[in-house]
Amino acid sequence: MLLALAAAAASPLAAHALLTFRVSLACPPPPAVPGRPAAGRVAFTVASYNIKGGAALWRPRHIARVGQAIRSLGADLVALQEVHRRTLPSRFVDQLAELRAATGMEAVFGESLRELGGAYGNALLTRFPVLGSEVVRLPSCGEPRALLLCTVDAGGVAVDVLVTHLAAWGPLAAWLRRRQAACAAAHAAGRRPLVLLGDLNAPPGARELAPLAGLTGCGPAGQGTLRVGRACL
Repeated sequence: MLLALAAAAASPLAAHALLTFRVSLACPPPPAVPGRPAAGRVAFTVASYNIKGGAALWRPRHIARVGQAIRSLGADLVALQEVHRRTLPSRFVDQLAELRAATGMEAVFGESLRELGGAYGNALLTRFPVLGSEVVRLPSCGEPRALLLCTVDAGGVAVDVLVTHLAAWGPLAAWLRRRQAACAAAHAAGRRPLVLLGDLNAPPGARELAPLAGLTGCGPAGQGTLRVGRACL
């Protein structure tokens, strides 16, 4: 506790790192997924955007500019990572509420952790009605990671949209990303049609992402701040 208080005095972001450190390598067992009737073809535009919400601490207009960028994309589904809701790095602002207002899209939050009365995690902005959502805790060592599962009605077709943010730290955390990828794949099994979006902190062909290779659908995967693509189901 004394270490966390000292870090808070020296750097809010260092305090964030200390207060959010967790170790849990378990993967919750996936529930049975009910079958669905065969779906027709549907196409829509998707994007994945690591908004780096902590940057709002020193850039007061950071989230306003993120909202402008999202509006310019015209995407139907936008997966977000590093979304802060009333945390210290966000200046205690609800960033998802601001982005929902800026884009006019429906918003779903997938909490990865709670911090000093606020929350942090993944989110989905969608132009489609949301039929349901749930959050799965992924194996983590350090910053907690989670998988947000949403079902949306894309023109009469129920589509499962998975949003995640896997562990960083390059080769040092490849073993952990593989555990996280395997857990995400287990919870994606049987969900069709399906789109996986997120910041995976590894290139698409990385060995640790092999558990995700059998998933259907298409969309951005890999590393980078903003990626846009066309989902074809």
